[in-house]
Amino acid sequence: MESIIKGMDRHKLALLTLAGTFAAGFARAQGDDWMQYIRDQLSTDTTVTEAAAKSMRGAIDAAMHEDVAALRKHLASIAPAFQDKDERVRNAVSGIFYVLSQSRENSAEAIAPSIPTLLSLTKDNNAQLRENVFRTLGFLRPKVPPQVVAAMHESVRDPDPSARSWLYLQSRALSRRGRTTKSC
Repeated sequence: MESIIKGMDRHKLALLTLAGTFAAGFARAQGDDWMQYIRDQLSTDTTVTEAAAKSMRGAIDAAMHEDVAALRKHLASIAPAFQDKDERVRNAVSGIFYVLSQSRENSAEAIAPSIPTLLSLTKDNNAQLRENVFRTLGFLRPKVPPQVVAAMHESVRDPDPSARSWLYLQSRALSRRGRTTKSC
């Protein structure tokens, strides 16, 4: 390696160093950028919201192709936003989980560390959040963990009629298709 570096002219070495520094900075920033994308999408300035939506789509697309460990790191960095006072932030975060759960073949493995948090949100006062969380959990692939199906069965008495009907249909469909890791 040292002989390769000695053979490079200073200009190429400087460019290589700059590219490496930029790539490392970009990789580090991606985890922090999720929350900024979400906050920017809530802006009243349409220029900001359009740019944020484009950035968010790019970030989600990149996350769909990352390995499980990298995706878990991203999800862990945004999961604290489930405690945010702004329901729009909480709904947006649940939307990210939902998109990723149905877009990855190994979403159950990637989202597994977040399942306890998601299950606790099934009793949240925000109906949209509950529905997004149940959709996230219901679309886990390749198999839905049994504790998720059990929570779905328990929650069919949800006070929101649309969430309740979706939960009922989804929990029955999961049981019939055998998409659980064990039978419930």
